[in-house]
Amino acid sequence: MKRTTIMSTMLLTIFSAATSYAACTAINSLPKTISSSGNYCLTGNMTTTTTGTAISINASNVVLDLADFEIRNTQTGSGAGIGYNGVNGQIRNIAIRNGRVIGFNNGVMFHRPGTGGENVASNVLIEGVTVVHNTGGAEPFDYPDQGIHIDSHSLIVRNCSVDSSSTGGASIAVIGNGVSVINNDVFNPGGDGITTSGGQGAGTPTQAYLIENNRVIAASAQGGAGISVPTENVIVKNNSIISMSTGVYFDGGLNKGLYRDNSTVNCAIPYDAPLAFDGGGNK
Repeated sequence: MKRTTIMSTMLLTIFSAATSYAACTAINSLPKTISSSGNYCLTGNMTTTTTGTAISINASNVVLDLADFEIRNTQTGSGAGIGYNGVNGQIRNIAIRNGRVIGFNNGVMFHRPGTGGENVASNVLIEGVTVVHNTGGAEPFDYPDQGIHIDSHSLIVRNCSVDSSSTGGASIAVIGNGVSVINNDVFNPGGDGITTSGGQGAGTPTQAYLIENNRVIAASAQGGAGISVPTENVIVKNNSIISMSTGVYFDGGLNKGLYRDNSTVNCAIPYDAPLAFDGGGNK
């Protein structure tokens, strides 16, 4: 908890000056590549037909405020909404907030194609973003059908919503060290709802995760797990999961995890965590 508090304070300090829209650089058309530091914001709802990335963030120290507007791919199921592909090495201090990303194969994606989970960023905040993503079209990364997929150290994903329309891969996938996934809503995941899948490259296991106060809800029983934890040093608490094949899954070969005060309904296997510590209060 102390570590998470420190990380949250650090990120809030980094981005506290970004709450004013007055100083932002307006994004007036798509696709857009951000290649220098600064505050950027949408000026209205925008559409694109790209099979690439609608907004590429290729620099450190960037705040992207969607300003309660949306970006939408009218070639439904293609491209990525917002992303970084590792072209400039590891970027730092990125905030993406307050808006909607609709109709892309990948909603928000930070990932270097061709790697199993190399961290391409650090100090990243994804907040208040709604993703409605689709499958079936071309995509610029090698992880198709992901809602929010971030490979980053010191990462917070909070107050977001992902509707996967019962198709595709993980709704929220995070890979890194020092990661919090807090107070998000996942609807109709086609794969896992929230996962800490993957590694950091070179066979190093990911570690230090907090997954708290999230809701994973399927309209009818779906395959996959509401929360899937194939990594070490993870706390899963106060989450609610409805109509998934498995409620909470911890890899059977890993025992450095704790789950407590979670609720599952209509899950064939509520908890599959043979070596993780049951902290109690799970229903």
